[in-house]
Amino acid sequence: VEEGLVPPDSVLAQRAGGQPLKEEESTNYSVGFTAELNDRTNLTIDFYHIEVEDRIYRTGDIEVPASDDPNEAQLVPISFYTNALDVEHQGLDLVYTQSVEWERAETRLTFAYNYNTIDVTGQTLVNNIAPVGEDIVEDIENNYPEHRFVATAVTDFGDYFQFMLRANY
Repeated sequence: VEEGLVPPDSVLAQRAGGQPLKEEESTNYSVGFTAELNDRTNLTIDFYHIEVEDRIYRTGDIEVPASDDPNEAQLVPISFYTNALDVEHQGLDLVYTQSVEWERAETRLTFAYNYNTIDVTGQTLVNNIAPVGEDIVEDIENNYPEHRFVATAVTDFGDYFQFMLRANY
């Protein structure tokens, strides 16, 4: 199936309801805590909520209304970038660090955890059509992992040697 990706301010996109792009705007609310549990142990916790308005996203295929000009070729559906979505991200970041001294080495242990959700809260219609399909909205909300962690151990052996082990999930 042929389709065209055109600039949002092109004649074709404007006939299909396109508008020049605006800057995305976001509001970020966050609060964090940090604690030094002892001389070798630290803990930080951050909570965040980010609201993004007018997020730029590519439309699905949109039919271009026929032109009044009989000499103009009839075109296939087009897509273009538009300020389509309002999105909310919210989550939690947790980082735990601990240092352990051995006889001839020191090991730094770090555990970093992130929990994040994404919700599409609104969509700006283009010619009374939702420009981003329900399947794409489903992907935006569910195709990114909600849980992520990184565990790292770094051991220094003197001034010249270091060993690192890392696990990602």
